Amino acid sequence: MNLTELREDEVARVSCLLDPGSMVGLRLAGAGVLPGTEIRLLQRRPAYVIRLAFSELALDHETATHIRVRREGIDSPVSE
Repeated sequence: MNLTELREDEVARVSCLLDPGSMVGLRLAGAGVLPGTEIRLLQRRPAYVIRLAFSELALDHETATHIRVRREGIDSPVSE
């Protein structure tokens, strides 16, 4: 599922970035948004704000759609 489908204050784990080699993908990876990273969606509007580790990151809708996540405790782990 996309990050944009999460509810506020929901915890999820990044499963992948849709296009990791793109500029958006590289910026997200550089900010620490990597597969396996636990994130919490803090707000949806006016921007998506996520918390990962000890930082918060604000994302526009287009950027947020590049992040695929799985809900914690609901989806089974992805086999790598």
